[in-house]
Amino acid sequence: MVNFGGKGGGLKARYMLRYTIPVKGYEQCVNKLIDYCRDNHVDEVLLFTNGIRTWMGGIETVDEAERYSRVVGYGMDKLRSIGVDVSINVVCTIGHNDFNQDLRRLFPFQFQVDVSGVESRACACPLDPKWQSHISEVYRIYASLKPRIIWVDDDFRLHNHPPVRWGCFCPIHLEEFARRFGKYLSREELVREVLKPRYPPTEERRIWLEVLGDTMIRAATVLEKAVHQVSPDTMIGLMTSSPEVHCVEGRRWRELLKALCGQHRPIIRPTLGNYSEGDKRSLLHGLTLTLHTVALVPKDTIICPEVENWPYTVFSKSAKFTWLQIALCQLHGFPNITLNLCSPGAPIDEEPKYGEMLKNSKPFFNAIAELVSQAECVPKGVGLFFHERGALFRLTDGKSWDELVARRPWDLTLPLLGFSITYGESDVYAVSGDSILALSDSELKELLKKGLILDADAAKALCMRGFSHLIGVEVGEAIYNGYAEEVLDEEFGKRPGETPTYIAAPLQNLSGGGWLRTIKPLPGARVVSQIVDNEGVKLTDGLTLFENELGGRVAVFPHEGKSGEIEAISFRNWIRQIQIKATIDWLSKGKTPFFVKAADVIPVRIDQSERIILGVANLSSDNIQEINGFIGGVKALDQSNCKVSWIDYDGSIKTISKAVLKEAKGGFTIKIPLEVEPLGLRIMVLEPTG
Repeated sequence: MVNFGGKGGGLKARYMLRYTIPVKGYEQCVNKLIDYCRDNHVDEVLLFTNGIRTWMGGIETVDEAERYSRVVGYGMDKLRSIGVDVSINVVCTIGHNDFNQDLRRLFPFQFQVDVSGVESRACACPLDPKWQSHISEVYRIYASLKPRIIWVDDDFRLHNHPPVRWGCFCPIHLEEFARRFGKYLSREELVREVLKPRYPPTEERRIWLEVLGDTMIRAATVLEKAVHQVSPDTMIGLMTSSPEVHCVEGRRWRELLKALCGQHRPIIRPTLGNYSEGDKRSLLHGLTLTLHTVALVPKDTIICPEVENWPYTVFSKSAKFTWLQIALCQLHGFPNITLNLCSPGAPIDEEPKYGEMLKNSKPFFNAIAELVSQAECVPKGVGLFFHERGALFRLTDGKSWDELVARRPWDLTLPLLGFSITYGESDVYAVSGDSILALSDSELKELLKKGLILDADAAKALCMRGFSHLIGVEVGEAIYNGYAEEVLDEEFGKRPGETPTYIAAPLQNLSGGGWLRTIKPLPGARVVSQIVDNEGVKLTDGLTLFENELGGRVAVFPHEGKSGEIEAISFRNWIRQIQIKATIDWLSKGKTPFFVKAADVIPVRIDQSERIILGVANLSSDNIQEINGFIGGVKALDQSNCKVSWIDYDGSIKTISKAVLKEAKGGFTIKIPLEVEPLGLRIMVLEPTG
């Protein structure tokens, strides 16, 4: 269960604008910033540091921080005078990347070394005491301005410090590993042992991930002490990146946030991705990054998702795309939105469309925030399995550090096929890859009492653990010449009288294969599809259903999620939608939480004690003419006693008189006469009239 908001209601959307005050002409820029905040209902400004060499200049010297803090302080005083809260965003703590510069001329730090031995010239090793001493002084300088929050940017990480890909394998880290392991290993030896293809994992991998996790906790403790020595009331917030990438850094979220935030509530700025706008469907990926992150942190954490835009203006990202990101955050219970919309040094009003959108949409965002804050909210959907320690148990080939990063294909596929998702509790979970190996036998048996969707990787992992008898299949070798998936069962999409019915022909990879595995059903399993070659000859059984002795139901797909096949466009079509709808119906015994019969959508279902909130976002370029679908597991709800209303874009609540709800097995079919335009969002409320 996730508590999205307080039970008293009254929350409003909160704009938190990130902005760099240029050194030259800073007084004029601050005046324009004040006008912008007044005109567009901005509640808080996060002022960037690094104004002397700009954020691409890397870690600030103490002199630079002292000089620029006077500019920041001037802006803070002016903003506070008009009632705008002010925080500070420290741009470079460790350093984002080298930006073709060499900071070794300025700092005596140990700089990061990557898995291949490449050494950064600008990004510090956070385990180095010299860096810890220096960065403490920089943070103390900015903390002396008494900001509401000091934000640590997402360079607070061990990955992605180009040219360093994965860090840190510097001498300090190798010595720390040797101290714990009892033996010194060279970088090459350590990498080989960490990536060794074996289960259970090597002791070297366990200790190395522990060292990496402890590195960041120690660095967080240094920052917390520096800030709170000077400004005890200032909160410390952390921007975050992909949870599965942080998993490879051994991140232990609760310990890290406790170390960083001290006695204050934890506060994070999870990435929403989409720094620029490309395929509209990519908006889903950014949203899932935030939702996954929220599921890993303490329940009382303040969530301030980051709406980014680089390289700025509507040439990079449209106001409409930005609007939908903000609206979906409000719907998920995140009223605090950080906005990076303005190019450093450019006039704040360079792009008027963003300001117009913020001003005109505040009533709509406020209405959503108010709605979800009135009672505890429980998201309903297919559960997406994750584990904080998944990287420890990753099955690798031993060739690349990137093998430790898990792909999450169900997260990116199920919503686009019309199904709501959750990272909380559910009766049906979708599992991919081998993170499931992090569970104990008793935990696995509890999970196997539920409904499970497994890709071939997850099924193979469970077979390896001795649970093939509980999933109904054995998983074999890779298939390299699969041409199509043929549906064998009318309930799962086979067209009556048509032979054969293919879900996709050809399948994704025309130049090779290796992303399907042979499936051998055990007695009692039900096979509903098969994989055939380009002559229609069966290569293996496909989607297989099984009810186990624990009472759980399992659906195994022959596709390997790590290959990218499940999240590929070729996986999604109308027959696949029918297949997966029937699969989830079977797994949930007819109680599919929320399904929308449309393409490229984000369906959202949130339950409150007295009502159900439904959201449908349209990521297609086509209009959705009306909302047709199904909601399952609903008690005491039918056409005669249900009021259906929706939130219009002006923030007003309107009744839908022509909504149709019909009782069906396990729930209700719904037909709501609301159109959803491209990049639009409809939010509907179902509540009893009594």
